[in-house]
Amino acid sequence: MWNENGTSHKGKEYYIDATGKVNYLYTEGYDSIDAYYFIEKYGSELSTQENELLNNIVGVQYSFTSYSDTADADKYVTYIVFDESNNILENTEENQELYSLIQRLMEADGFIVITDEEDTMMQQNVREAVGLTDEIYTTEVGYYE
Repeated sequence: MWNENGTSHKGKEYYIDATGKVNYLYTEGYDSIDAYYFIEKYGSELSTQENELLNNIVGVQYSFTSYSDTADADKYVTYIVFDESNNILENTEENQELYSLIQRLMEADGFIVITDEEDTMMQQNVREAVGLTDEIYTTEVGYYE
């Protein structure tokens, strides 16, 4: 499924160390999957109720982060689901069955589903491991015109 529909947008984060060497940090980006993808790929394996859940959404938008610069590296994702009117369906108790189904299907596609908080913490840990404190990382850089 990786960028199957050609909508993936991603960028690689690098840092320059004290010696002037450029080092890879992580890749992050976002993409979307329409509900039809899941129905087409997994529909025969799903219950009638699960297929109905998928038929009531437009799709899923997800953000991904990878901590290796190789194509087969683990991809950690967070996601949101959109209903038929293209409104965000919050991950609430009412929508828990749908969110659990989407998580199961994304994991079947090879993604590692994490929370927004876990994503933020993982990125921060990687930056701090190479000495990029929040103060350094969030400092605004002046640009010349």
